[in-house]
Amino acid sequence: MRCLTFEGNTISNAQGSGYGRNNTLLTLCLAQYSSGVSKVEAYDFADQWSSAQSDPLKDNEVRTIVRSAYSGRYQGANMGYVRELCARYAPQTKIMSGLHAWNHVKKPRAQRSYSHQEEWRRDLLSLMNRSTDLVKGHARFTYQALQDSLGISRQSLLRLLNEMQSQATISVRRVLGRNGGLYLATARMIAKYVGSQHTLNSPRVVEGTSVPHTALKITMQMTLPPMQDRPDPGGTG
Repeated sequence: MRCLTFEGNTISNAQGSGYGRNNTLLTLCLAQYSSGVSKVEAYDFADQWSSAQSDPLKDNEVRTIVRSAYSGRYQGANMGYVRELCARYAPQTKIMSGLHAWNHVKKPRAQRSYSHQEEWRRDLLSLMNRSTDLVKGHARFTYQALQDSLGISRQSLLRLLNEMQSQATISVRRVLGRNGGLYLATARMIAKYVGSQHTLNSPRVVEGTSVPHTALKITMQMTLPPMQDRPDPGGTG
């Protein structure tokens, strides 16, 4: 059985080579698949490889490439071709024979996990700001839509939402029923909604906005459909 492992501290960047990072990584993952390496180990390898690039792929791109390689739709990578590919674009990636030999010398897992969390935070805020499905200043999503857009699991999504809510980065409301789902908003989104309603007029305003502080506080508690702070059991994504 063969596998791939890192040796050394640097990996050449495949970008601009004409072959590309995505195709390079797909081929390397196909080699893992052909060798019977588990999908979890292949992702860990792919994550390390991408993290070592000067312009790393997004985590959801890495996961998509690994899923594609393990989908069974592709013929297994030719090991001779993999050797040539590694020699050209990933000289520090060594092909080993025998048992799996993983040498984790790249970014520590905790550091890579933090990087992914920051990436997901930025992507989620971008989705919220671009959303056109708004209810009282809150962007409405289903769990599944967010999972697909961010390329993460339900567990990772819930952890991300809880963390951003605990840091007061966003307001998270979970709604059950026909119009249920996740209602997400930043303070700026709510302030914009309050300003558009012209409901209150106070001399004290929220810093960075023209919205009265009391209006913002009240709007955070405005009546959306009945809220439940737990994931919906199904039917809302």
